[in-house]
Amino acid sequence: MKDYIFIINAIILFSPLFLTFTSCTFIEEKSDVHFVLTGLEEVKSSDSWLVEYYDEKGILCHFELRGYPEFYLSMEKGHVTPVTVKGLSGKKKNLVWGNIYPLSSALNLHAAFAAQVFSGIMEASLSPAKKSLTYLKYFNWGKLIEETSSYPEVLYDKGRIMTSIANGTFKKGDIKALEK
Repeated sequence: MKDYIFIINAIILFSPLFLTFTSCTFIEEKSDVHFVLTGLEEVKSSDSWLVEYYDEKGILCHFELRGYPEFYLSMEKGHVTPVTVKGLSGKKKNLVWGNIYPLSSALNLHAAFAAQVFSGIMEASLSPAKKSLTYLKYFNWGKLIEETSSYPEVLYDKGRIMTSIANGTFKKGDIKALEK
C-alpha cells in the first residue's frame, strides 16, 4: 500500500514539471498582424482585391476581399513573407500594393516591387518551397525597398534582380531600369 501512495505522490508532485517541459515544444508563437493599404484615395464597397502571401511551409495562400482592403493574418514569429494585394476592379484594377512582412504591415505601391520579386523567386524556384523561404529570409529586403522607392517612376529590370538574388550574387548595381 505504501508503494502505491509513494507512486501517486510522485506523479502528483512531478506531473506539473513534466507537463511544463513537454508542452513548451508544442506552443507556436503566432500573432495576428493587421495589414492595411496606404496611399489609397477613394474606395468603393464594390471594389475587390486579391491578397497573396506564403505561409510558414512555403505554400502560396490567397483570398479575395471586397470593400476597404484591410485584414488580419496569423503570422508565426520569425516568418518572412511577401504580402501583396492586387486590385481586381475599378480604377485600381491591376495595381499592386505590397511589402515584406515583418518589415512592415503597411502595404504600399513602392514596396510592392520587392514583394513581387520575392514572390517571383518563390514561383520560379526548383528548390522545395520551405528551403527557398529560408534562403530568402536572409536577404536585405529593406535595402531593396529603399533603393527602388527612391525612384518610383522607374521600371526596374525585375528578371535581372530576381536572378541575382536567387544566385546569391546580388549587388546594388543589379538594380537597373528596363531598357527601352
